[in-house]
Amino acid sequence: MGMDIAPVLGVSLYLPVISYCSGIENSGDGYEFTSQLYGGKMDVKSSATKAVAMVLAGSFSADEGKSGGSASVEEVSVGAGSSRIQFKELIEPEAADVDITQSDILVAVGRGIGSKDDIEVAQELAETLNADLACSRPIVDAGWLPKSCQVGKSGLKVNPKVYIALGISGAPEHLEGMKDVSTIIAVNTDKNAPIFDVAHYGMTDDLFDICEEIGDSL
Repeated sequence: MGMDIAPVLGVSLYLPVISYCSGIENSGDGYEFTSQLYGGKMDVKSSATKAVAMVLAGSFSADEGKSGGSASVEEVSVGAGSSRIQFKELIEPEAADVDITQSDILVAVGRGIGSKDDIEVAQELAETLNADLACSRPIVDAGWLPKSCQVGKSGLKVNPKVYIALGISGAPEHLEGMKDVSTIIAVNTDKNAPIFDVAHYGMTDDLFDICEEIGDSL
């Protein structure tokens, strides 16, 4: 929705539009915005007194934005002009059972898990560790887990205390959603997988053997 509405709103209000915004700070009479470009490989800073910012999901804690007062609301009429695109209906996504952006521990699965039935192994590990289950985009595209579990540029940005990546190769789109986690543990049989570039601990053993060993040790 932001990608569709923000440009029109920016033009209507004569304001700059800041896309892929991951940070906003006060700067004198205005604000300094941090945007992620090239799949999160580059951070760009820009300043403006006012702007329309499209914030990356998970970049800010919901609790930090809460206050005791009431914000003033100004209604702005935004028209699509002569565009042939017309709004018809907003289809709300199904409510997620768990908000992975608030999780302390995440067990995330990628294509290396093999099949939908094998996700049960990761789910059992998550339950043992009192963690929540997450995944990379291919798992969602395959219909194995819901969109609310997806970590990455087209999913959610997460920052748990521990992130356990099982069978995740580490595509730039996925890394953008979890690369800032303080403790990343990666399990992948491919020793050259990009996930090891950001992982603090890595194992090239079979993920099913690792899950079983962790489960037995606990």
